Amino acid sequence: MSYMVKLNPMKVLGIDHGTKRIGLAMSDGLKKFAWDFGLIDNGVFKPTSKEDAIAFDFKSFSKAGSIINMLCVICKTHTVSEVVFGLPLMLDGTESPQTAKVKEFAGKFMEECEEQGLEIEFHFEDERLTSVEAENIKTEKDEIDVISAKIILQGYLDKIGRN
Repeated sequence: MSYMVKLNPMKVLGIDHGTKRIGLAMSDGLKKFAWDFGLIDNGVFKPTSKEDAIAFDFKSFSKAGSIINMLCVICKTHTVSEVVFGLPLMLDGTESPQTAKVKEFAGKFMEECEEQGLEIEFHFEDERLTSVEAENIKTEKDEIDVISAKIILQGYLDKIGRN
């Protein structure tokens, strides 16, 4: 008797889109765990690990041009099937000025993915207080954005794992 196990290697990219930097987190192929992935600061991608830097297609990346194209290259390179944006809401649950900026950026990213033929689902996850939680974990400012993205992504993964 033989059994075939089908694993879905598709991953989820978590994005914390701040006013100055964009923190990135990536799930494993089983969509159970979120890992630090990197930071986009002033249009420059800074991977958090040497393995991600080695595995990355920097030739395509250097030709990407915009941050949105950089994210598309990341999605292609790492077989991303879903993207989760942290949605910056006010403590009372209403939208903040930054919420509109994140939604606008996400809309442009969705359009670019469609133009490039990428089949990616987009989601928004409430990110209230993730920066505070991230500050309690790490003290370096650059890492706070990445840790926030990881917290946002893990929250989403936990939610879909329960359903």
